[in-house]
Amino acid sequence: MPIEFVIILLPFLVASLIPIFHRFLSKNVIGWVVFIIPLSLFIILTTFIPRISNGETFSNTYEWIPSFNINFTTYLDGLSLIFSLLITGIGTLVVFYSNFYLSKKESLRHFYCYLLLFMGAMLGVVFSDNLMVLYAFWELTSVSSFLLIAFWHYRKASRAGARKSMTITVSGGIAMLAGFLMLYTMSGTLSIREIIGNLGAISEHDLFIPALVLVLLGAFTKSAQFPFHIWLPDAMEAPTPVSAYLHSATMVKAGIYVVARFTPIFGGESTWFWLITGVGLITLFWGSFNAVKQTDLKAILAFSTVSQLGLIMSLLGIGSVALYFGYSTESVLYTQATFAALFHLINHSTFKGALFMMVGIVDHEVGTRDIRRLGGLMSFMPVTFTIALIGSFSMAGLPPFNGFLSKEMFFTAAINISNLDIFSLDSLGVFIPIIAWIASIFTFVYCLIVVGRTFTGKVKPDIKERGLHEAPFGMLVSPLILVALVILIFFFPNVIGNYLIKPAITSVYPTFPVDEMTPRIYAWHGFNLELWMTIGVVILGIVLYKLMKYWTSICLINAIPQRLTLNSMYEGFITTGENLSGNITKRYMNGNLTSYFVYIYVFFVAIVAVYFIGSGALDWDLSKGAKAEHYELILVFVMMFASISLIFAKSRISTVFINGFSLLHLLFYMEQLRH
Repeated sequence: MPIEFVIILLPFLVASLIPIFHRFLSKNVIGWVVFIIPLSLFIILTTFIPRISNGETFSNTYEWIPSFNINFTTYLDGLSLIFSLLITGIGTLVVFYSNFYLSKKESLRHFYCYLLLFMGAMLGVVFSDNLMVLYAFWELTSVSSFLLIAFWHYRKASRAGARKSMTITVSGGIAMLAGFLMLYTMSGTLSIREIIGNLGAISEHDLFIPALVLVLLGAFTKSAQFPFHIWLPDAMEAPTPVSAYLHSATMVKAGIYVVARFTPIFGGESTWFWLITGVGLITLFWGSFNAVKQTDLKAILAFSTVSQLGLIMSLLGIGSVALYFGYSTESVLYTQATFAALFHLINHSTFKGALFMMVGIVDHEVGTRDIRRLGGLMSFMPVTFTIALIGSFSMAGLPPFNGFLSKEMFFTAAINISNLDIFSLDSLGVFIPIIAWIASIFTFVYCLIVVGRTFTGKVKPDIKERGLHEAPFGMLVSPLILVALVILIFFFPNVIGNYLIKPAITSVYPTFPVDEMTPRIYAWHGFNLELWMTIGVVILGIVLYKLMKYWTSICLINAIPQRLTLNSMYEGFITTGENLSGNITKRYMNGNLTSYFVYIYVFFVAIVAVYFIGSGALDWDLSKGAKAEHYELILVFVMMFASISLIFAKSRISTVFINGFSLLHLLFYMEQLRH
């Protein structure tokens, strides 16, 4: 069996065995058995790095439903390698962390079964070349994430968050399925690579733009883009290891993957550019703006994740402009935006995974995530404070952390795109760097909140009594590895650039020479506009942080009526739908046997009538018909009257009598016809 199939199927196999063999494993062992799976897969995937960095790709096909062109085809290239390494690498650290975070009183067999199901589904998404197979794995990520978010199902908030997540992401997935079917209609193939190869034949098709929009709906809902982002903060009711895995490194990145994978098909279109860039920038700003208002550490990180996903999405939108020009000196300037998007994708997974684990440690040791009750933890939890400091300052875009490098590249891309005179950018492009800069200020503020309100100041009296201490070493290992990567990537960024991002760029721009599209990453570019923007972010961010108690009380967002918020609109839609369906159900499920007969006969008659009318069976030619005798007409009318009366009979005896009367006349009529 090809190794790519093994990588996808192994998590599913182990997940299916856990319910059978868990009784033979103690709760102290089951997590370590599961730990072997992502670790082994990560090691296997690292062996592909040298060959893929040299331009090789790997494809295997298993004929599944060939009559419908649905084959289980895997395709491993630079783009899928980056995502698969994140899925298995962060997955390894999350499972290790879970062994120390989760109580042995929890149903661990369910937790690890769901986690492996999700891991296998994500690997299936990034490896699939067939659109229908990709969609199947795509929806499986929604189902498995639903189970993980609702792991503490006895909590109302967990159930509500899981339902909201599944409702929004599955709805977007159905839209994406419609887009895939349109692509199949246009191209005659379900293979992504074949669609890219036959792009000229479909780009002028009437369904091209509708397919583009529908595919993006699926990507936007999964990656929590505005206005579909409302599911992500509610999904924070999941256990912290789930948040660290699904909502910082994997599930929300599935939408990013789809946008990057389909850029060779739709890139260069103004609709693609404006939808991705515009929605990404709005999400970047809205997420960072809302993050500063939160009082729960996980809620802050949830909105920060929304914001950072918007940043990555906007970079992919800017990078798609390169396909408008084709390969040229000018287009290379914009391919660097896609490079920055993939670079920040990796960076975000490292610092955000570490921050979620840090919040889990604080909650586990202190018993609360409410920043209004926290403070002064630095002296009691110095290692956790170090993790928070490195992770937060990397997210804020400060040196010497990897987030600084990709954030500077983001500023560069925003400035470059504002100078273009296509897609109406000559009039609207100036707003792109402005929005990026303002959103970065709020990003800096909420990073200061995470560190300052949690670890500095005085310990609150009700917290101090708990006997604060540092977390067990086992809980610290995974976030320490991640923050170590944050620093290492800053000092050696071109290792990542040359061996991982460079081959991934080739997947996004398959016809461009890869060497000229891969910039060399430097930490220092002199006193350019990007650096002055960063200095402005730091200065204004500190000022706003110091004035928070004044400006948050008059913040415009607080003036919006509750009923006009996106969450209220969602809840109103769900409530209205439930009430409407309930009322309809009560009308036809009324316990009345007569009503049920009416529904059955009306439905039966309607189906038969549609068939006969459509088939032409009722197109009678009466010119050659025999003369109807008077008794025949009487029999027909008697049977019709009896049949109608049958519906309104109020007792079983009447029903049986009328039915028998009708059948008797029918038999008599048939006997007359026979003679």
